[in-house]
Amino acid sequence: MMDENTITVGIPTYNRPDNLVTMIKCLQGQTYKNINIIVSDNASNESCGIENIVSEFINNDSRITYFKQDENIGAIRNMLSILECAKSNYFIWVADDDIFEDEFLEELHKALSSNSKASVAITGVDTVDISTKNAIKFDITKYLQQLSGNTIYDRLKNHIIQPAEWGKARLFWGLCKTEILKNAARDVMEQGELNGVDEIFSMQFPLDMQLLVYGDVTIVPKTLFHVHLLPSSNGLREGDMFAGKEIELCDLSYEAYRKVVRNTSLKDNEKKTLIKNINKQER
Repeated sequence: MMDENTITVGIPTYNRPDNLVTMIKCLQGQTYKNINIIVSDNASNESCGIENIVSEFINNDSRITYFKQDENIGAIRNMLSILECAKSNYFIWVADDDIFEDEFLEELHKALSSNSKASVAITGVDTVDISTKNAIKFDITKYLQQLSGNTIYDRLKNHIIQPAEWGKARLFWGLCKTEILKNAARDVMEQGELNGVDEIFSMQFPLDMQLLVYGDVTIVPKTLFHVHLLPSSNGLREGDMFAGKEIELCDLSYEAYRKVVRNTSLKDNEKKTLIKNINKQER
């Protein structure tokens, strides 16, 4: 039975059994034990043996639940299907190719549960790009701290003016209050009229920005999260999928930002100022 401090951890996965094993072991090693783990397999090839792998974990860890989609429904819808299953007060998605320290969830829960004004908590992050000949490592923690703000206007402005490469999309992968995250996801689906769209790309799904409408971001300044950019990473695979559509998708991304702003309770002059900032970034 879940109590008010239970965290649901959602793992969307597809055709990467080795990465999935590493992530589940990482979660089992967390100092914060009050978690439920939901693995959603986006119709991986049977040859991957993902179901058998997860079943072995389940035999020894009752906190794990496994689902397999009947067909590939796209990365975003697979993630949302996990969220809809969550019944705990706290929720976080983790990618099967990321790594974090043992105290990652404990520090996030401590930060979010003690901040009534926050909708999401994230730790410091460093990114290691090993898809290149010589690995490149950079820490984006100081940039993430700049997203915080006392008002919706301040937070949205901070998000809009920050370059994408500084990591603002990490909010998508933060620890959230589940009901807020569900509401924010529904808002984005409705604003973007995405319910009937076959494939939803992350660029047109500004959940990170929508979360800032509901509350502040609280930052654990320790660098506890490590993003590994691999040739098989979701972002790179998605890049292959929209090859030749980059301009179209960038346009969709900026329009998605504008829709978030238009649907806030901000004053008209504040909305106009924010949209001007979005238009500047688009150029």
